Amino acid sequence: MMVVVPFVLAGTAISIGPSIPTGGGSVTVGDTGVLANLSITNNSTSPQNVGTISVTNATLTVVPGVFSLSATGTGDASTPGCAGSTWTISGGPTTFTFTPTTPVNLTSTHASPSTLTFDCQINFTVNVLSRPAFEPTPYTANVVGVWSVDGTTPATGSGGSSTTINKATPTLTTTASGPVVVGATITDTAHLSGGVGTLTGTMAFQVYAPGDTTCATPLTPQPTGNTVTAAGDFTSGPFTTTAVGTYRWRAFFTDTDGNNNDVSTACNDTGESSTVTNPQTGEILPTNTECSDFVNNTTPALTDIFYRVNGGNIAQSINPGVFFYYTFVTVGANGIAATSQHSSGPLFTLNQGHAWLYTATCGLVSNSPTLTGTPNGSSASFSGLTPGTTYVLRLQYSTKSIAGKPAPATSPTVYFFDMNGTDNASVRLTLQ
Repeated sequence: MMVVVPFVLAGTAISIGPSIPTGGGSVTVGDTGVLANLSITNNSTSPQNVGTISVTNATLTVVPGVFSLSATGTGDASTPGCAGSTWTISGGPTTFTFTPTTPVNLTSTHASPSTLTFDCQINFTVNVLSRPAFEPTPYTANVVGVWSVDGTTPATGSGGSSTTINKATPTLTTTASGPVVVGATITDTAHLSGGVGTLTGTMAFQVYAPGDTTCATPLTPQPTGNTVTAAGDFTSGPFTTTAVGTYRWRAFFTDTDGNNNDVSTACNDTGESSTVTNPQTGEILPTNTECSDFVNNTTPALTDIFYRVNGGNIAQSINPGVFFYYTFVTVGANGIAATSQHSSGPLFTLNQGHAWLYTATCGLVSNSPTLTGTPNGSSASFSGLTPGTTYVLRLQYSTKSIAGKPAPATSPTVYFFDMNGTDNASVRLTLQ
């Protein structure tokens, strides 16, 4: 939106039109090498019909700290008044002075005959440093020359324009935690990058219940957010799950430096879902695993235990030597969590002192179960637990405990493990 304001004195007038960017439009904070120009036109009217102006310099005044300018400018080839000329650009950050390195003379549009040298466009570039506190950003220009009738009478002109400076847009992606079991906590991690300058502001999070596929109603209490002092990763406070299904997240960055747009993730964005599973699921895992491996589903299940036969009995060379049975359990009204195993083959024995009960987030509750079964220790139970609470059970079984027992009639032989009477995990005893 260019507004040219001519200044008239004693029959002379020079109009000047700054344009950032060239041709108008908008720019964005962080843009570099933006093409811009300053156009000067001799509109003099003179009784003598001479009206030639020798341009001494032109100045461009901008809001400080918004733009930086190139060190030189060039006369545009389409304006014969200064085509190919070189202009030094000095000063700043508020007022920049354009000075031609060789004389630039502009003949009035009213001169007779016209020589078509009445205008000059100076091309230069700008870098967009920041946004001011108001929109749009105004800038003004002035030009000073000498009217050649007497060689001393000053001819001046001024003009102004403005441009819209857009904020830069940072990039925001997220990674939600999970899968977890109901009762465990979930979090969302926001990854903030891009934009311009040092990103400052706040990061907030909202989480939505399973079934809320459009993210219409955020759950309370809202997970805690973060103060942002630079780009990086930001993790929400934990949110305790209460239902099985898919929880959806959204993250919201609010800018405070004025140069960057607020950004947020959308409902159902990639990485914005936490899966919460039924707590009655169990699994057989190999040795050297912990509660967190089971809860976070980071270790593949153990599917086979391999054995050899010696004289009709199971030999000592059983691989692996131990395994773990993990299961979630939501305790009923009796306050008991009990597990057992059943198979057509000889039953495995629990390793003494290797049975644990955890909270759903792997906090240790007890390691003193009651062992039962034949042989002693093939089953275990914990009592005195809080009804309605979800726990994780972790039991270590010795495969060596079946060495020397009669080999199963078939291979593989499947072993089933149950929680409170419901089978939820299995492993195969396979002849090698």
